[in-house]
Amino acid sequence: MRKFAIFLVIFYCLLQAGSAIKVADLVVTPTDNVQVGDSVTAHGTVNLGSNSWDESNYLELYTELDRPTVKWEYAIGINEKYPPVTTSGGQYLRIDGWLLSYPEDLYVSVKFTVDGVVPDKSGQLTIVRVREIDEDNDVVGTEVIKQLPIQNGGEITPTQTTSPPVTTTVIPTTTPTVTPTTPRPTASPSPTLTGTIPVTQTPTSDQSELIEQLKRQNQLLEEQNKRLAEQSGLLAQIINLFKRFFGL
Repeated sequence: MRKFAIFLVIFYCLLQAGSAIKVADLVVTPTDNVQVGDSVTAHGTVNLGSNSWDESNYLELYTELDRPTVKWEYAIGINEKYPPVTTSGGQYLRIDGWLLSYPEDLYVSVKFTVDGVVPDKSGQLTIVRVREIDEDNDVVGTEVIKQLPIQNGGEITPTQTTSPPVTTTVIPTTTPTVTPTTPRPTASPSPTLTGTIPVTQTPTSDQSELIEQLKRQNQLLEEQNKRLAEQSGLLAQIINLFKRFFGL
């Protein structure tokens, strides 16, 4: 019985294992130190790789820039093809896991930009922090964080050169605001041509590409549902096999 329980724990952990978060081309302006009231911009690309993302987890981006001034722009890319950006406000930006979960043969990445103003505080200022969190708001794996020192009275606090471990990161007291996420794409009814719109009007190349990408995402979601059903059946078979083996 004990061996069976240990096997289930290991098997569950393998199923839940996710890809490490990597942020490429992270650029912050200004680059060295800031003062209260300065405008700051940061942009980069979160590379999630080709490993399937856990649908129940979130990709969370956070900034300590002054909350009323914060503006996020982001786009989820499949094999480096990106749709038009989505905008959001607030210090927290959370992206649902089902928007990031694709078959392993596809490469998923998220481009983002955040703008805001330096608040009235001292010490280190977190410009952007990227991490994966689960349904219980616990951090999965490690996080990526970029900080700048706030210049105060001519003194500058040294900038951290490495990201702190997850276990030592100070969680901000601001209550996370879950921002609206892009709804699941659904087919829209064909518009009825009225008035003087010419019947020869055709979608632009950008619109056609977006429509094709939405169709592809619908197909991928259907394929993923089939995979989940197959995995559930496989897990049930493994459990039955071990029950027979251990005489349970």
